[in-house]
Amino acid sequence: MNKSHKELIRGRYENAVHEYCHAFCRKHGYHYDPDGWVGEGVGGIVLVGDYYINFDDIRYDIDNDVPEDIFIKYYDYTLEIASLDEGTGKMTNVNYKHFIYGLRPYSEEQLEKIRQAKERVAEARAALEECIAEEKDRKAGKEDAS
Repeated sequence: MNKSHKELIRGRYENAVHEYCHAFCRKHGYHYDPDGWVGEGVGGIVLVGDYYINFDDIRYDIDNDVPEDIFIKYYDYTLEIASLDEGTGKMTNVNYKHFIYGLRPYSEEQLEKIRQAKERVAEARAALEECIAEEKDRKAGKEDAS
């Protein structure tokens, strides 16, 4: 395959990707910036409005006429899972297709328990940091007195 043929194929692909993105943005009321691709990788992750979206999700949304409100519910759900996980990789998230079919790795009740536990951990961390600071101040006071 020669260079010009590869360029032709790539151009067709990028045109199709841009068409999907325009359709997705019209459907959901977002603005599409063709230069919004992360790392300039057309067909990967794109910034649309305030959302970073995988192109596969955009394509799936358009190809399957997913109801408009589902995308934001999916985005919010997966963003919360990622936030609660804090990069540990211990929590399971879900892809768009499975979310549409009703898969939720965590029920609302489970998420609430995780939120509360995370809050208790933050409170305990703050209390620990306060104790450490007090101990440092106490030690510094003893050293100054000597």
